[in-house]
Amino acid sequence: MIAVTDTSAFAALEIVQPQVQSLIPSENEIETLIGANTFVNATITTAFKNLLKRISLESINPTLGFALQPDLILVKVSQMFNRIGFYYDANSMLSFSTNDNALSAGTEMIIDELNDFTTFQEIAYYAFHNNGWAQNANNIRAMENSGLQKLHYITVFSDSNANSTYNYTPNLNNQINILNLRNENTQRFLLIGFDNATDANPKMPNVRISNNSDVQLKLRVKVEYNKYVTSPQNRLGGFGPAIPYDLNNNGTIATNERIYFNRRFLDYFPNETNATDIEGDIFTRVLQPQSFWDIDCDDRVRGGEVTIDFFPEPENINFWRDGNHHYFKFHIRGKNPTYLQVENYLTNQNYLGRFWFMVRKIRQESGSLGTNDNSEFEQFNALGNYAYSTRKTTFRGLPNFGVPRGYGLSQLDNFGGPLTDTQINNLGLTNELAEIQNGAEREFLTIIDEQNRVIDSTKWIVASDQQVWHWKENIDKAVNFLETEKMTITINEITRIRDRVIAWNNANPTDLVVVPTPEYYNTIIYCWTASAITEFVPYNNLFNQGTAPTIVDQGERELKSFFDAMLLKTYNGIPNQEHFMDINNASSNELVKPVLTIYNTTNPNPFYVRSLSNRDD
Repeated sequence: MIAVTDTSAFAALEIVQPQVQSLIPSENEIETLIGANTFVNATITTAFKNLLKRISLESINPTLGFALQPDLILVKVSQMFNRIGFYYDANSMLSFSTNDNALSAGTEMIIDELNDFTTFQEIAYYAFHNNGWAQNANNIRAMENSGLQKLHYITVFSDSNANSTYNYTPNLNNQINILNLRNENTQRFLLIGFDNATDANPKMPNVRISNNSDVQLKLRVKVEYNKYVTSPQNRLGGFGPAIPYDLNNNGTIATNERIYFNRRFLDYFPNETNATDIEGDIFTRVLQPQSFWDIDCDDRVRGGEVTIDFFPEPENINFWRDGNHHYFKFHIRGKNPTYLQVENYLTNQNYLGRFWFMVRKIRQESGSLGTNDNSEFEQFNALGNYAYSTRKTTFRGLPNFGVPRGYGLSQLDNFGGPLTDTQINNLGLTNELAEIQNGAEREFLTIIDEQNRVIDSTKWIVASDQQVWHWKENIDKAVNFLETEKMTITINEITRIRDRVIAWNNANPTDLVVVPTPEYYNTIIYCWTASAITEFVPYNNLFNQGTAPTIVDQGERELKSFFDAMLLKTYNGIPNQEHFMDINNASSNELVKPVLTIYNTTNPNPFYVRSLSNRDD
């Protein structure tokens, strides 16, 4: 803004009339046409009228009639007066009728538009400093009972942008990186990136919060993601009550249009270590005027809707949940690793050396199909755009989900349960479990027991938030699950089979147990052969029993052990206790000859082993 209050220096100059269509009322017209209580109440109305008079006086000299501002500013001033309700009637008489949201829109225009600044930071600074029009308007917004809040307390910078239309630079103070300038629902999308292209360790986006104001701010950052499904059935992931929702996005809600909570993810930053202020169990940052904080996410990787929740001090706020809070929102989405990055990680961790099928397994679980080095492996949804909608739909960069509780590359679902009420009580979690039930304060979040197991509202042991958002930890947990619980179940069954077969064959050398027929798949043949998986080696002596059928038409197909297929089916689930290779006898009597049978299907995922084995490496 250029304000001229002393015009004596211009006395000898030729007066040039502004080259704009003017709708700038005089001080007297403002006083006369605007009522005493037009804007909320008399106090706010008086303050706003005084500001409008000042703008009028500092825009057009009322005595000499020449412009005190550039034409561009005068146009904006005229537009502001029109927006709040000034207009010329049919008789060309200046009139006033309050427009909707006149106080909010008018003060916002004064702050953001009635200036010749070239950067957002200048606009934000003068909203709190220099006693100009902008600061005056911002102070009016903060008056008691205005129903408004001051604008531009903070500027939020980031060097990350998921939207391809933006070309960003790794400079937090670059103008293009100011999130305030982006539309919240279409452009404020940041990516969980990678520390480098080779290792691809997930890295939270850099975000800086700068305090533009003349007071200190107290703030914290909330990251939340709510997962909904469209089925009320537990086996399909619907664990909450029906919520009416316009799934068809046609403006009406039919009786069958409902969504249901599956799970909530919620985190706050800073943690205790990075906090500068503590209120009870709430950790916050105190940000001094004209200072900044680069959000420290510690070791957590999270995504969803991000809310910077803050309030200015001094304010009479006794608890964090009270007071005149301010909010700034943006979104974080996940970036998928490539096939090459996943393969490198599996190799470097020796996961691929331990379990030859790991790439195929990840493809099977996540639906990742691409075979070139740069193909996305879907820890997160890969289709569509980075977008936000009030509809509870699925968008690019949100966790890849499969019913009822599966997430990520490995579709980590559940690791046991449901726990009984007695088990919950013995863990000392009865009260905590009540807090995450429907309608409670922390509904559909998870709790953690003394064994560091994550338990959901239905008492099942599930993947941690970190495993849902961090692709490497998702794989780590899947391998751990294979090596522990699933391996134990498989070895117990292998031991039973081996001991029965060897005992029978030793007692009946002329009536040996019949060896199962090989299972032929696209590139794999499962058959009566030793396994290379370390844990199975001590049990490979089973394959010395009997006579293995001849392998025909092997071609380039690899021979793999029935043990390996048993482990894969166990990982997916054996609800009928029918292992891939099992003894088909009702009797457990050792005097009854074992009959080995291949159960290559299961419920609810028929032919899981076949589907997985037919995937690409």
